[in-house]
Amino acid sequence: GALYVDGDGGVDPVALCRGMLALSGAEVRQGVAVRGLEAAGEGVRVSWAGGEMVARAVVLALDAHVAPLVPALASRLQPVGVEALATAPASRRIHGLWVVGPQGFSLRQLADGTLLATSGSGDADGGGFLETPTAAGQARLEAALQELFPSAERLPVLHRWAGTIARTSDGLPWVRSVPGVPAAAYACGFNGGGMSLGFALGRRLAGWLATQDEAELALFRAAAPAPAPA
Repeated sequence: GALYVDGDGGVDPVALCRGMLALSGAEVRQGVAVRGLEAAGEGVRVSWAGGEMVARAVVLALDAHVAPLVPALASRLQPVGVEALATAPASRRIHGLWVVGPQGFSLRQLADGTLLATSGSGDADGGGFLETPTAAGQARLEAALQELFPSAERLPVLHRWAGTIARTSDGLPWVRSVPGVPAAAYACGFNGGGMSLGFALGRRLAGWLATQDEAELALFRAAAPAPAPA
């Protein structure tokens, strides 16, 4: 089935991020692959091929790609491939967000009729990262669409893409200070939930950047196990 609540809002994450960037005055450097991270006094030294800089504080918002910079996470995060497609606009209206099956097949329709379908592979990516769509993954998506809506029109696929998400053992985002580098923090593991917790997490990260107070990250720490009964 589907969950539909009249008045629910949707967010275009790309437009949102571009808008926040325009208001922030921040500088974006593209094509810089950070390869090293270490404490430098009270700050953080960030290095890449051919350069380095020392920052007062660093946030690693890299999801499944954070493990090379924080080796302690390498065995704890599970990279999972996700594939998606977008069809030509459909005349039939599908309300709400549909989530079906163990692999998290999801379907929603944009205002112009475009259908967006996504699905996880269900398996860890074996140490690699999914960057381009696969024939098998796209075939599963199209088969799921046809199974859910057998009488629907056959719509041409206009876009196909793929990526990698990080799954955590408790299914919740992890926000922590980097071991040995207290002025750096990492945020990862949205577990395919998109931006549902993004605003709360972002507010906490902003508070930590301003104060370096570890209490700002406590909301996303795993709860302590309950004591054994006496």
